[in-house]
Amino acid sequence: MLSAAFTNHSAVVLRLTLGETSARRGHVSSISDPTMLQDAELLTPLQQQLNEWKMRKPWYPNVNIWWD
Repeated sequence: MLSAAFTNHSAVVLRLTLGETSARRGHVSSISDPTMLQDAELLTPLQQQLNEWKMRKPWYPNVNIWWD
C-alpha cells in the first residue's frame, strides 16, 4: 500500500503482467462523446479541480510525484 495525498486513506496498487512484453501501437477508439468538451457544466468543476491541484504543486518535492 502507498500513502495517498490529501486523504487519510492508503492507495492500493495492483500491477499485472499479462505475458506480452511488446507494446501495441495503433488507433485507440474512444467511447466518449467529444462534444462533452464544450459543456461548461462539466468543464467548470474539472477546471476548478485542476486549478486546486496546480496550487498544491509546490508542496511536492518534484513534478513527477505531484503528477502521480
